[in-house]
Amino acid sequence: MKKILLYIPAFLLLFPLQSKTQKQAWTLEECINYVIENNITLKQIELEQQDQEVLLNTSRNSWLPNLNANVGQDFNFGRTITEDNTYDNINTASTQAYLLLNMPVFDGFKIQNDIAARKLDLLASIENLNKAKEDLAMNVTSYYVTVLFNKEILHIAELQVILSQEQVERTEVLVNTGKVPLSQLYDIKAQLADNEVTLAEARNNISLSLLDLVQALELE
Repeated sequence: MKKILLYIPAFLLLFPLQSKTQKQAWTLEECINYVIENNITLKQIELEQQDQEVLLNTSRNSWLPNLNANVGQDFNFGRTITEDNTYDNINTASTQAYLLLNMPVFDGFKIQNDIAARKLDLLASIENLNKAKEDLAMNVTSYYVTVLFNKEILHIAELQVILSQEQVERTEVLVNTGKVPLSQLYDIKAQLADNEVTLAEARNNISLSLLDLVQALELE
């Protein structure tokens, strides 16, 4: 599988995810490793690859000889006529055994063509598995980066609300001292309200992006 190179600031590499057993900070590499080890669709593709390996081995074993053996035993009891034209009690027993060995010599290249086809099927399944792993890694990386981006947006929105609140407090003092008109205070409060809306949206975006990542990882 191709390695994915992603440059992210060190302080953004970790964020909490709730696993079945504990809370822990997950790095991007841990997320990718987890999804590759536990994704159901990927496990199905791996089983398909194993099936192709079995079919290839079966085709190769077609060249092996087929050996059959059988042993039988017969018993006869009773009176029978002898060479002297008289009857006598005679018991007989006979044993039969055979060994049959079959081995393909020439079948119009059927076995060779079947082996070649199974090799191609196996190579195709291997490439499908590698592509599925790469697609999962890219998908998880996309969700992971989105979470980090939304965290930065949230941080900026929080700072903006703090700055707006401080500006409202300073403006209230200036209004009380008559240095600025009341309308200016209303404008700043309106800006604070807009910033609080932006902060709420940023928090929602964090929750949604984390949900997308958790679903991609197939975590509870």
